[in-house]
Amino acid sequence: MAIDAGYSGAARRHITLLGETDFELLPQFFGNWEDFLRAACQLEFILELNSYLGVGEAGQKPKEWLARYRPDTIFNYVPDHLRYELSVCRPIAEELYEAIKRGPDDWTIVFLSIEKSLFDAVLKDENEHKNVLFIPKFLKYLQKYQARQFPLRFFLQAGLWGDKLTPLLAQLDAGGQQAKSA
Repeated sequence: MAIDAGYSGAARRHITLLGETDFELLPQFFGNWEDFLRAACQLEFILELNSYLGVGEAGQKPKEWLARYRPDTIFNYVPDHLRYELSVCRPIAEELYEAIKRGPDDWTIVFLSIEKSLFDAVLKDENEHKNVLFIPKFLKYLQKYQARQFPLRFFLQAGLWGDKLTPLLAQLDAGGQQAKSA
């Protein structure tokens, strides 16, 4: 799968390794430009997920927790990975989905959270069905955010999240349609 290279020239000039801009060092660490972008996009996905919790997009509980226990902490984050196809984030999205199914204290969640208490505020004391929909809700948020940030760009949506997550997004859509018609 090719990652949009339209930004690669400018992005290459902004990559700094060991204090120098040196695109030639990338293969030593990532293999090639596409592998670098894949890793960078997945890291951005994790950072944006933490921001999603901290700014209240996932509900008020995490935002209230931050206001009470970390009032000087700001979780605003503007991700760069939205300029690329979100499908490059599918592996980390699936891993987080599986971690949430295993429970809110799963080590994947512990390792990928900036402030674990924000995940706890959303995932603990909730039913399993609601927790399983946490990642699909975040994916919907990302798609809407991407469309707002890049309204003139076309991003593929068909098969975007694969066989594991796509049915859950459809379930969210069906639930939203049922709520609207009620």
